[in-house]
Amino acid sequence: MYLPVRFGSEHCPTEFVRPDEAEVQRLASGMPQGVEGMRVRWCWDWVSRNVRYPLDARGQPSDRHVLHAFVAAEPIFLPTSFRVNRISDEFWQYPSETIAWGYGDCEDTSILLCSMLRNFIPPDRVSVVVGGAGLWEHAWVELDGEIYETTLDSIPQQPGRYLQQAYRPLWAFNDKIIKGEPALARRGDERAKLKWLSSCWNCATKT
Repeated sequence: MYLPVRFGSEHCPTEFVRPDEAEVQRLASGMPQGVEGMRVRWCWDWVSRNVRYPLDARGQPSDRHVLHAFVAAEPIFLPTSFRVNRISDEFWQYPSETIAWGYGDCEDTSILLCSMLRNFIPPDRVSVVVGGAGLWEHAWVELDGEIYETTLDSIPQQPGRYLQQAYRPLWAFNDKIIKGEPALARRGDERAKLKWLSSCWNCATKT
């Protein structure tokens, strides 16, 4: 199954989760030794703190792959061929690109976190999930059925099981498997729900 996920260039979703990339391996080597849960939270925290959600030319949250989000930085972030021959706005980043640029939207940060987790978690337990959250199309990571939201600026005290009813999974993938029928959802700014998600997590962790 191939999708036009890099400005019209078609790729299989499994090629984006890359636990063996040098940059991912470097991060994995720095995680603390110990119980699995501690290592998972370290990876989740690293992505949340070190990958910023991109802003458009007006300073508003916008999907990383929308061209107008990079008016001031196009030569740095986007190869000329993509800028000139763009067929669609969709642009999935490889983990190394997200690490190097420090920017990424929901699928980019989810792909990075899944790649990091795959260094010590088997493929039948963790995946990037594509679907909806609230009113928005979205992507996130699931590990053993628990939701790990990757677009927050800081992680909550506990994983996202409190919000499972708000998430609507459609299909999932990692570097080895694809579950469901892959399709590109309609475009939307998934960061628009950030404040709502943060509020729900804050309330949940205080009760």
